Amino acid sequence: MNANAMAEKVTIIEEEQFSFLLTEGKEWYSPKEVGAMVGRSDQFIRDLFDNQKILGHQANGRAGRGRAQRYNYQIHRDGVILYLMETANYEAADFIERLGEVFRRRSMTQLSRIRELLDEAVQFQTSKGLLLWQ
Repeated sequence: MNANAMAEKVTIIEEEQFSFLLTEGKEWYSPKEVGAMVGRSDQFIRDLFDNQKILGHQANGRAGRGRAQRYNYQIHRDGVILYLMETANYEAADFIERLGEVFRRRSMTQLSRIRELLDEAVQFQTSKGLLLWQ
């Protein structure tokens, strides 16, 4: 496998590490939605946005006469995944390796059951139209 293919595979693995947190098919999220995903307040997410720690778009919102300007924040799913990747204290490969360590300490009976569960998971993912790595 060449270096570009390996880098692409690592990027996909990293994205997959966090994509389960996001609603399938949804592209844009509010600070409140992102905060719920990462266990933080919507104000914390707006502060990240204002400090360019999480990327997205800002639009002018409606403000009544004599009121402070309001803004509407929209954060793209890629911005959420990028933030999670940058703030994780591990990489997806580390997570997978640690699972391998756990598996190596299981009994044959437990490994047999784990294999059944993995086969079910692969079958489920394949039925959703996802391709397996070649």
